[in-house]
This record gives sequence, structure tokens and C-alpha cells, in this order.
Amino acid sequence: PRDRSFTSVIDCGVNIGCTVRYWKMLDPTCTVVAVEPDPENFELLTKNTAQLKNIHLMKAGVWPSSGLLDLEKEGVGHSAVRTIPTAGGSTPAVTIPGLMEHYGFDRLDLLKIDIEGSELELFTQGDLSWLAHVNTIAIELHDHWRPGCGEAFFKAIAPYRWTYAIVGYTLVCTRM
Repeated sequence: PRDRSFTSVIDCGVNIGCTVRYWKMLDPTCTVVAVEPDPENFELLTKNTAQLKNIHLMKAGVWPSSGLLDLEKEGVGHSAVRTIPTAGGSTPAVTIPGLMEHYGFDRLDLLKIDIEGSELELFTQGDLSWLAHVNTIAIELHDHWRPGCGEAFFKAIAPYRWTYAIVGYTLVCTRM
């Protein structure tokens, strides 16, 4: 998403906050909710965004339902983690509708998703009506780890009209 201003942003799988800094460069007045489950990444995220205003950090994983998650690092590369639902997990699971409600977003200008394969669950389980309230989605699909992620995503967004662009590894879908 270039040359665009975003008032409300939810960044799922924010890692260490590079994209948060980018969103704030595009629009210093925007409100960003940054969600990251990994404790090490979250610590760097906190440091990297400490001087920025209207940033809300949440150490959690995005999932289709609330609950608890475990983190898995094996096989996903340096600084990446995969979330797995479990009764004994210690990482909170948050939902996109829950985040929107908690932070008072009726509409999201930008939803960025880089959740290491959990997009499969996010787009196949639960109520997806929140998609009607998103203007732009920037997503990294992880079919190379979890086949079906892309299919789940495209099926979920199919009821709405989008334009598409590919920027690096990211698919950017903007509502028409």
C-alpha cells in the first residue's frame, strides 16, 4: 500500500515493528494495533515503537476465536513463530472483531496479516463478517508450509470486490 494514508491499522504478526514505523511514516496520525505472539520479537517491537504515538501493542496471536495458543518455532525460520491452539497454552488468542471492538474501529483502513500459516484457520473458522469492514488487506500467504492458506483466503474474500497487487511476498487487496 503506497502513497496512501491509513487512519486505522491492525498489524497481525508485526514481528519487531518495521511495518509499524512504515505506517506511521505514511500517516503520523494513524492508530496502529500491533499484535505479536513471540516474546523476543515483542521485546524488540516495544523498543522499536517506544517513541511513536497512537500505537497499541498486544502480546498475543491472532486466531478465529479467543483462548490460548502455544508457540512453535521449528521449521518457520529465524524470528518467525507459528501459533497452535491448546488448552495448556500461555499466549492469548485474539480475534480481529475483538480487536476492532476493543479499539473502537468500525472500519479498518488496513489489515496486515503475516501469521505464519495460521491464515488457514483464520479464514476457514468462525464468523468472517468482519471482512466487510476492511478497506485494504496486506497478507503474506504461507502455502509452502501449510497448503490451503491461499485457497482459504480467496474463498473468504470472494463475496467482496477487490483490486490486487503483489509487493514482494505480500498480496495487497484493496476494496473497489
